[in-house]
Amino acid sequence: MCRLLHVVPPSSNPYFAQDVILFQQSYTGLDLYLGWYPICAMTIALKFGINVTMSHAFGGVNTTCFGGGPVLKHNNIPGTPPSSGVCLEKIGNGSYLDMTALPDGSNRVLLASQSGKIWLATLPEEGSGKVMVLDESNPFLDLTDQVHFDSEFGLMGIAFHPKFEQNGRLFASYNCDKVTSPTCSGRCSCNSDFGCDPSLLPSKDGGQPCQFHSVVAEYSANGTALQPPSTWMRLLPQEVRRILTMGLPYSAHHGGQILFGPEDGYLYFMMGDGGSKGDPQNFSQEKQSLLGKILRIDVDNVASAKAINDLGLWGNYSIPRDNPFTENKDFKPEIWAMGFRNPWGCSFDATRPSYFLCADVGEEMFEEVNLVSKGGNYGWRVYEGPSVYNDTNSKVTANSSTMKSSMNPIFPVMGYNHYEINKVKTGSASITGGYFYRSTTDPCMYGRYLYADLYGGNVWAGTENPDDSGHFSTNLLEVKCAHDSPVACSSDAGTSALPSLGYIFSFGEDNRKDVFILASNGVYRIAHPSRCNFVCPKENATLRAAPSSPIPRSSASGQGLRSSIIMQLVLFLLITIRMSSL
Repeated sequence: MCRLLHVVPPSSNPYFAQDVILFQQSYTGLDLYLGWYPICAMTIALKFGINVTMSHAFGGVNTTCFGGGPVLKHNNIPGTPPSSGVCLEKIGNGSYLDMTALPDGSNRVLLASQSGKIWLATLPEEGSGKVMVLDESNPFLDLTDQVHFDSEFGLMGIAFHPKFEQNGRLFASYNCDKVTSPTCSGRCSCNSDFGCDPSLLPSKDGGQPCQFHSVVAEYSANGTALQPPSTWMRLLPQEVRRILTMGLPYSAHHGGQILFGPEDGYLYFMMGDGGSKGDPQNFSQEKQSLLGKILRIDVDNVASAKAINDLGLWGNYSIPRDNPFTENKDFKPEIWAMGFRNPWGCSFDATRPSYFLCADVGEEMFEEVNLVSKGGNYGWRVYEGPSVYNDTNSKVTANSSTMKSSMNPIFPVMGYNHYEINKVKTGSASITGGYFYRSTTDPCMYGRYLYADLYGGNVWAGTENPDDSGHFSTNLLEVKCAHDSPVACSSDAGTSALPSLGYIFSFGEDNRKDVFILASNGVYRIAHPSRCNFVCPKENATLRAAPSSPIPRSSASGQGLRSSIIMQLVLFLLITIRMSSL
């Protein structure tokens, strides 16, 4: 039986509000040993009458008693911090929004600009002194005629099909304008499914409601059957298939990133709340809206016309049978998780695919990183970060579907508040999500989650301790550019030591798991720490081997987390029995 557990966090940490309901759990005296892990949905009956209700927050269970963030639990085991900073080498001057590695094991990647062009680039070896090779005049795919490009619109994401080497399929997510593009046509996301009337929405930034659309489309490599797709140098500019088209209520907060799940092969599509301050129509919590959600769809099997109509699907795809709400008609079946404002930078851990982290851009106070689980609700617009969001200008008041007591939100595992950025640099704050670092290049960074701020130029490393606990501590990293960088780094006006990255748009990862920063001033790779005079005891000039890593786990089962906790319980009981017999 679950009960509310209130914890008042230290006042020295302004990120967390006072008296926040952190999570719900049943517990015994074992809490002191387990460190108050947020665990639900599995009961372990132990020999000595100790009943502990267990559960996991990381997917696979629809009904849990977990309703809070593992970042906020007690844990007194100190983690090993990364080296004092992150060393970068600049390998190109171009500005790009997205990077994805060719799934052929090579050193080639696709780089996409927000304006609609995608290039094939060859990356040099780290420390080789060479720059990346890219022919600006010969794009791999040019979508500028279809893409509406503006500050928040454009080509938002690209993803190779998991079997690209066999089928040559690539997917792109972009925005279009129905006023200028005849192929830009779809249902408005404000519709009668949940009583939303687009004619009542105000015009924003010169556009009418649902003038702009989010599109997911499929393309095919241009080659012959005698050539493997990975050797083809261009994609056909014509769409093979329009997967999804959705009209947007406003001109902001539409996410747009697409990813294929590393284990299930399904397409994940990140959708923002549609824009306007405070999500006034409450799209992010509306069960019949796809806005403010992470969607999970099957692009390999297209539903019949009848099924598309009966289920109210938005295009040519089908619904995975194990989506969390396939049997609940109150929800759209595409929904994997909900309660997001504007997801920006989501990734699966290459070593532990069960870890699916998404950064979510905040409104006024908090930027957050969420550990995304099947069917999870991440709180927006009722919560911003761990605090209740109050918007006196909103036309929507909390109702039975969004009351704090009924929504069971999952709070962020990492993040920062706006004042941390603004006190050093004027302007807004906007989080850019990254990756768990799994390269051998910087062994002191191995296993840590990297993320940054778009405006402030700050980069953080999140360290999980213990492994598989969901508990992260964070370090703000000093950023330096290698003295022997292939392309010279420009410096901030106030100092000659810090590189001026400009806006940090996104992170990228290649087949060797090296991590890249895509910024307005160029493309940067994380380099060996010693190239910037950072001390990393694990770095060895002749043998650079990655530290031992956990065995990959299923994204659905969370088996590794449960097994780890069970082992700790067994160990505790054995120690207790041994001590009582002395």
